[in-house]
Amino acid sequence: MKQLTRIILIALALAHSACTSFDRAWVIWDPQNTKPVGTVLGLPPRTIAQSPFDGRWSGRWTSDKHHKLNGEPLGGNLRVVLTKYDPYKYRADIRANWLIFKSDYETFLDAHQHGNTLGLHGESDGVAIFGGAYRYDGRVTPRHFTMSYESRFDHGTVELAR
Repeated sequence: MKQLTRIILIALALAHSACTSFDRAWVIWDPQNTKPVGTVLGLPPRTIAQSPFDGRWSGRWTSDKHHKLNGEPLGGNLRVVLTKYDPYKYRADIRANWLIFKSDYETFLDAHQHGNTLGLHGESDGVAIFGGAYRYDGRVTPRHFTMSYESRFDHGTVELAR
């Protein structure tokens, strides 16, 4: 019964997720958009990316812990808007989908660039019913974004591309 209550609470929270800055960031980083980037995100206005890693990323998240009845891993669509915040930090506006639910959130990730590869790692606060804090560790090239995630209730991988 306790597990069922938690699932219902999670479903309700995801179903009623309010729009966050994700929608604005996604529109701002649309390659067809010429509005100054940053005016909505609270960053200095600019019209071009500050790094080859800035911008829109799309792909999937895949759980290594949870599986469907047929044995396939659970997962869903994931979109990220990555924005260089300072030389050692990137902002990630994230939209994760699972079944008919979506969850938007933002986090700041520590960054270390080595040539054309960016290493990202960090932690974001989370709601207790979703597993609390999430920890991230990833690698980004100008065309590919791979990241692992871990929380109290789940762990898995993210694969994104431009």
